[in-house]
Amino acid sequence: TKKTALSPYPAASLLTGLKSTAKRLSGSGWKNKCPLEKIPAAGRLLLFLVVFTLCLVFRTVIPCSIMLGLAFVYCLFAKFRPGRMLKSLLKILPFLCFFAIFQLMFRPPLAGEIQYTSWRFFTVTPSKLWFCLNSMIRTYAALLSISAFFVSTTEYDLIDGLKKIIPSRNLILIL
Repeated sequence: TKKTALSPYPAASLLTGLKSTAKRLSGSGWKNKCPLEKIPAAGRLLLFLVVFTLCLVFRTVIPCSIMLGLAFVYCLFAKFRPGRMLKSLLKILPFLCFFAIFQLMFRPPLAGEIQYTSWRFFTVTPSKLWFCLNSMIRTYAALLSISAFFVSTTEYDLIDGLKKIIPSRNLILIL
């Protein structure tokens, strides 16, 4: 029998495009590795967990701002461009402002607190404004740390890091 060459599947170019997009997003296609990729997988995972947890723990403006700065530096180590970070943060700002309106409506004012304005459910007080500011800063810090982790860690590195941290014979990660 004569063997014939198989023709490529019509969707092969689509699969190749998806593979190259995944490489660009994960950072694995970079010629020069970012500083975070030089850290072992388990160390990268632990670093992310520490930064992410600290971004969410603090409740006052100064520590939240410090954590936002730390998350910004973390992104720089993942080779994020500052302009790109700022652009992504500005895209999220309308949603954060929308949720801030709900916080101004439903968060009760403190007893004896000065009310800048009051209209039905909507009151503006210093404590509510500080709470909204803290929420925005915390959200930005958490999102920056998640973005840096996503860009600097591939799925295989994530599984390897989890295997080192959580000893298990069968570790399955479903994304």
